[in-house]
Amino acid sequence: MTSKRAKGNAFQDQICKYLEKQGWVCHNQKTVAKWIPFKQIWTSQRNDLFGALDILAVNGESILGIQATLHTGIGKKIADVGAIPWPYEKMDIQIWQKKSPRRTVVWKMCKWMGKPRADVMGEIINGKFVEREEP
Repeated sequence: MTSKRAKGNAFQDQICKYLEKQGWVCHNQKTVAKWIPFKQIWTSQRNDLFGALDILAVNGESILGIQATLHTGIGKKIADVGAIPWPYEKMDIQIWQKKSPRRTVVWKMCKWMGKPRADVMGEIINGKFVEREEP
């Protein structure tokens, strides 16, 4: 049985592989083990950038920050990522939500009427990005 942490780390690796094939350079923040000497135990330590992003990617023209999630309740992730005052005009902030082994929904964060919000920009299905059609 695979742990949630292992599944999450594998999903982050999958995202980086996908981006690297398209010319991005990725920094992948993963949960790390930390030794607590006075308790004589190992514990997990979250290592997200600003407590919100798992991956930071650059391609020479753009900066992309990604929160990777396996959770079905996307609202909390949007709130967590939206709590940081990102310079949306200077970088893209996205949430990648894994729905199944072959399907990932990509949300783009923005400001709307002064408040953070996320809109679905598309999906990655079988390794190919499919842009969301406007209603």
